Amino acid sequence: MTNKEYREHEGISRSELQKIARSPLHFKYAKEHPEEKTPALMFGSAAHKYILEIDDFDKEYAVAPMCDRRTKDGKAEYAEFIANLGDKEVVSPDDMTTIK
Repeated sequence: MTNKEYREHEGISRSELQKIARSPLHFKYAKEHPEEKTPALMFGSAAHKYILEIDDFDKEYAVAPMCDRRTKDGKAEYAEFIANLGDKEVVSPDDMTTIK
């Protein structure tokens, strides 16, 4: 199951159980105010997937090409990357180096 499928599943996740254990109001608030995908959360999710489920990493994540997006060629290369991305999350080359 992908992380996206896990988050969209009707069941309750571990983090949701932690919130409801704190109080039902914390759980209700979290359901009504979903967390923003911060760079740190995205990095953590990618690292988790790479470390624990490396065989499926490429199904959910794509490493961005190292290109200068200020140039015409770099913009074209990145645009092609994005066009072929599908539902995958983007991981920067620097973040991928850190994860590895």
